[in-house]
Amino acid sequence: MREAAKNRVRSGLSIVEAVISLVLVSGVMVVSLNTVGASFTAQRGIGDRARGQLLANDLMTEILGRAYEDPNEPVVFGLEASEIGGVDRSLYDDVDDYRGVTDSPPRLKDGTAIQGFTGWSRSVIVLRTDPNNLTVLSLTESGAKKITVTVKHGNVTVAKLLGIKTKASPASGATGGGIDIMAIH
Repeated sequence: MREAAKNRVRSGLSIVEAVISLVLVSGVMVVSLNTVGASFTAQRGIGDRARGQLLANDLMTEILGRAYEDPNEPVVFGLEASEIGGVDRSLYDDVDDYRGVTDSPPRLKDGTAIQGFTGWSRSVIVLRTDPNNLTVLSLTESGAKKITVTVKHGNVTVAKLLGIKTKASPASGATGGGIDIMAIH
């Protein structure tokens, strides 16, 4: 009888084989889920950058559409007296009026919040720059202003746009072939 038991063919899986299979399948699932999670995170990041770029472009277009300096009041770097205290940007008529603007959530020129951008913010820096070397800042009137619009989603910068407005730019009413430039930073 013992010989019959020895010659019997075993069928099925042992508990050890089942555990090894379970560990292997679990490992493959963990790797797969991590890959899918990373893919979703990357897609969200790409989407955020695209939305941020649109927000930055929108505000930069608004800014570059203004005159180089105030056409109606004595020139001041920043807000003129008639523009202080407004709740929106509807009175802004020159580029440096946007100096220090921050809106969270992003808003239209009339102050209306842009829907779908809770947790987002935009900020603007306007500085005088040397028109012959745009990397050099100027403390006095130089004929060129460097504008930086930064867009954040939460605490993450998702877009930064640089613009240059010169005194002879077409929107300023001056002649001489000035320029408006936008560049992704």
